[in-house]
This record gives sequence, C-alpha cells and structure tokens, in this order.
Amino acid sequence: MTAITVTNTNLSVVAGKTLQLSVNVQPNDAFDKSVTYASKNVAVATVSDTGLVTGVKAGTVQIVVTSKSNTNITTTATVTVTASA
Repeated sequence: MTAITVTNTNLSVVAGKTLQLSVNVQPNDAFDKSVTYASKNVAVATVSDTGLVTGVKAGTVQIVVTSKSNTNITTTATVTVTASA
C-alpha cells in the first residue's frame, strides 16, 4: 500500500446520525488493503472499525485512517457534525 484517500464528497453528519466513510487504497493490487479508523475528538464524533462515523455533538472532528500494514501511511478526513433539528 502506498496511499489512502477518503472518497466521500460530503463529509458532514447530523448529531445522532451516521456517515459511512469510503476509502480508496493505492495501488489497486495492494496485498493488504486493511485500514484502521480513529477519531481525534470522540466528544464530537466516534468512528467504528469499519469507518462508520457517528455524530455526537455539533463541531468538526478529524478522522484518521491508517494502513494496518504500514502505520506511516495515513490520511485525515475532517468531518462536520451539525446539531439535530
């Protein structure tokens, strides 16, 4: 694996709702395409092992996606959480 890209065009979610992150791993024929996800602020949003982001409260949060086979390969997606109506 040489690169990870988050491919979502809309990175916003309402508090209490979820957003599934989609990632693209390069090269396409990489042997191990597995990644981990981590929220830099779980008070704003959490993220599951599969990249499902759950909004907790209004704000912005960085979700870090890291290669399992090479932890030096990472990308960060900034997700906006809006207040529920």
